[in-house]
Amino acid sequence: MVSLGFDIEEPSEIIKDVKAKLQPAVRDKVDKLAFGDLKIAANIEASDNALLSWKEFIGKIKEATKGAAFYAAPLTNKGVINR
Repeated sequence: MVSLGFDIEEPSEIIKDVKAKLQPAVRDKVDKLAFGDLKIAANIEASDNALLSWKEFIGKIKEATKGAAFYAAPLTNKGVINR
């Protein structure tokens, strides 16, 4: 098997994993996320005792993407994404 340096997961498995981190009332909203946000969300940690609200969940995605945008941005101030 050839490894490309990253894991390729089925989108349905990622969606299932992400939904398990959320409160039941907001799980259907996951279907509206972009695939890139789903990949970020898959790395968010949540305990079974404290499932995330939608607001908390989106906040964690934004927090993660701000850090990524800062490090991936070119050396000019025009390249930083404002999410």
